[in-house]
Amino acid sequence: MSDRLRELAALNAVGALDPQQQAEFDSLISSSADARAEAAAFDRTSELLAAAAEPVAPSAALRASLLSQVAATPQLSPVDSASDDDSRGTGSPGPRGNEPGAHEAEGREPDVREPDAHESRATDPPVGPAESASRRRWFTRPVVILGSAAAALALFFGGTAVGIGIASNSFSVEQATALADLQAAPDAQQAQTVLDDGTSATLIWSLEQRRSAIMIDDLDALPEGETYQLWYIGEDGVVADGTFEAAPEGTTWRVLDGLMSEGDAVGVTIEPEGGSPTPSGDPIIVLGSA
Repeated sequence: MSDRLRELAALNAVGALDPQQQAEFDSLISSSADARAEAAAFDRTSELLAAAAEPVAPSAALRASLLSQVAATPQLSPVDSASDDDSRGTGSPGPRGNEPGAHEAEGREPDVREPDAHESRATDPPVGPAESASRRRWFTRPVVILGSAAAALALFFGGTAVGIGIASNSFSVEQATALADLQAAPDAQQAQTVLDDGTSATLIWSLEQRRSAIMIDDLDALPEGETYQLWYIGEDGVVADGTFEAAPEGTTWRVLDGLMSEGDAVGVTIEPEGGSPTPSGDPIIVLGSA
């Protein structure tokens, strides 16, 4: 993956491409399956990072500040063709309320109408087939290296408004940060397996960082009183790691707490709530790093 494609993929994942960059990006990924897979991995990481931050409603002070800036900012008239200007010159002037500065002159606040959700969607740029394909394919290569994951993390969590909301969700943020760092590791690798029921599980690891994470698609929720638990399986036997619950939908992911050794496998079992010091039964998932 070239540095240029990596840069464009990172920007695309956070919706920061301008039209020229978008065209360049679509052209690059349309000619390479590997490039599409790498770009899709950036997309998936950005989704996981975004999900780690709880939604935050803007404060009344922030809204008032934005409205005051709108009222104080001169609004430019649209640029029309010469024929339109000529035809408009013989007509009656438009309502004064639409003229720049009209509200200030009358001492009234401007009417600021918040866009309807349907209007917002109607103005979104169309998504090309290459970009759509890239969003459907993720983690299809043996090695996933996300060199700009840290930049994506900064874009998601660097803003003031988001920063306010993540203070109460510190564990999710720590997990998201660890996942971004793990995938950005130069030696990051992955292994994948598909269970009998069609569930797909992926192990991502870095021996340089001695860290690993597991990602499971469409994992079933457990009954009350039970939890999923992670285990490192290596030369020294089975070592208990953290517990986790299934995500409401989509991908469930968890960065393991312990340190990984070369050749370790990662297993998942179903345990009583709170976890167990030793496995209560056979693992439902085992992924090796060898």
